[in-house]
Amino acid sequence: MTSSAESPRQHTATTGKPAASWRSDILHMQRHAGNAATTLAIQRATGTATATIAQVDELIDRFNTPEEELIELLGKLSDPDKHTIVVGYRDRLAGVFNFAEMRRAVDKLGAELPVKLDWLQKAAFMTSGINYSEIKKAVTDAPQAQRDMLKNARWKSFFLSVCSNETIIEAVADLHFDLPTQLTWVRGEASALMSLTLAKLRKLLTDASAGDRAIVGGDAWRSFWTDVCTNETMAELVDILFPDNLTRKLEWMADEGASLAQVEAKVAATTDAAQKVAVFASVPVRTMACSLCNNDQLAQLVLNLGGEWAQWRGWMIAKGAPLIPLARAVVARNAVTDPVIRGFLNAAATSAVATRDYLRRLADAQLVSVRAYAGANDLVTELNNDEVRRALAGEIARADQSPHITETLQAGPTTSPFVAMNFNLDSRYTMSYWRDRVEVDVGIALTPASGDARAAELLPSAIATWRSNILGAWDNQFQMQNGQRTIPLRFHANLGNSGPNPVTVHSGAWVWPNLNATNWFVPDPVNQPGQATAVATAPIHEFGHLIGNADEYNLNAAHYLTTVGSPAASDPNAVPSTDSAGTTRYTNVNSVMGSGGPALKRHVMNILAAVNSNLRPGEPAFSWV
Repeated sequence: MTSSAESPRQHTATTGKPAASWRSDILHMQRHAGNAATTLAIQRATGTATATIAQVDELIDRFNTPEEELIELLGKLSDPDKHTIVVGYRDRLAGVFNFAEMRRAVDKLGAELPVKLDWLQKAAFMTSGINYSEIKKAVTDAPQAQRDMLKNARWKSFFLSVCSNETIIEAVADLHFDLPTQLTWVRGEASALMSLTLAKLRKLLTDASAGDRAIVGGDAWRSFWTDVCTNETMAELVDILFPDNLTRKLEWMADEGASLAQVEAKVAATTDAAQKVAVFASVPVRTMACSLCNNDQLAQLVLNLGGEWAQWRGWMIAKGAPLIPLARAVVARNAVTDPVIRGFLNAAATSAVATRDYLRRLADAQLVSVRAYAGANDLVTELNNDEVRRALAGEIARADQSPHITETLQAGPTTSPFVAMNFNLDSRYTMSYWRDRVEVDVGIALTPASGDARAAELLPSAIATWRSNILGAWDNQFQMQNGQRTIPLRFHANLGNSGPNPVTVHSGAWVWPNLNATNWFVPDPVNQPGQATAVATAPIHEFGHLIGNADEYNLNAAHYLTTVGSPAASDPNAVPSTDSAGTTRYTNVNSVMGSGGPALKRHVMNILAAVNSNLRPGEPAFSWV
């Protein structure tokens, strides 16, 4: 009725009917539409609309509630009355409104978002029947403070019922929750993990704060991401979560099951050297690398990470890989720039002989730098070569010496003609030239004479006596120099049951020439007290034979000259004796190789010669100090 919206005066002006007709129209409306509707029509016509809760009640209570009028009436309520409706009328209104009508009603009431959703849920036949698109506008129009009021289990359950796997992601984005809450809700979708991909979640991640990304990059979230991601998308995810932490990137990729190519690409894309070196401390990444790589690939990977030998070797050893390929890769990649160390690594990658020769040729300071290098002992151990070990320790040369002695002695008393007796001896010893010394190792195999129980009994104590006496006379008595170094000559008398120089040990009395370089007598103070000192010191002289010295007693003049190096006639230490036939022989009385005295420089000249034939390239020859 159009006239019902006019004032009496307007009614007369527009229709020409008297005011009485207007009143008649109102009475008609009351009879057919009710007081609430009539009052609302008058309020609209006069601009004085003021709805009341009583009017709301009257419309709700009708047998056939006019939903549109009720919705309109709710919008006209005062704020206090709207609050009353919001607090207590949800179930009554849900009884008369369908979902679409309830959505308009809560908008008219200006309800906060939680109330709107609660009333809409009540109006719906079932929560799962609500489509997110039907409530999206309510969510996006609400201020963030109201959206935050939904951050609890009650509303999580609501949205999980409302949303599909796809729309739950849209919903949490619209809600603008923190990232951990968003993903918790997404994860709560029963079948979400079966359909989730990084592509679907990427915008949530990139829109989030760094702090939120740090939370979902924690270990508690790792299994979620490994379910969501493939090998390829995990490589993308870690760049988002850990932009500045290569270790975490690779650890998560290891959990997912990355390929070697993916690992190498991630390392190559990292320009921060510190990030790469930090990876060496990660056991999970090391385990992954050892699984993915063969020996050569692992060597390349560790070099790509930077660092140094101590870090590289740890991963190679964890795989059980040899270190020689690593040395070869270090040289090829120029990963070590020190030319001395590079030379060492190159030699080690070539052969044990090349390594030995390289170390021997180094200057002293260069060898010190190689010893200080972390990889030196590793590679020397792997080469498993004694010569290489000794070269690293400072040995420059080692040579086995095999002197041969041929001599003729004028034997017998002076009361009759001397008898020329010929003697021959082949012996062996090892000379080793070190940077700080020369060592002479003489191995002597001592065996008691067959059936000589007394010799066997006294041999252990005899060995101790002989070794002490020999070393006292020979060891550390000489020094050689060449302008670069001054070094001592050290002797090792290796007396035992093995060695290249066999000696038979006897007990009892001895008579010359039965005591010689190959036959020694044990000191026996009990049974042979008179000769105990003689047989205890005799090996000093015999040791001289074993290192290549001839006797310096009972020699004719010519033999004396060739042996001692000076004419007997002018040598004050040469004592002559003449036999009945007028033959003169000479004995040096101040020599360990004569009738007694010290070891002299001429007795070690063959050792000096051996050293000088094994010098480093360009090294000057030695002479005695």
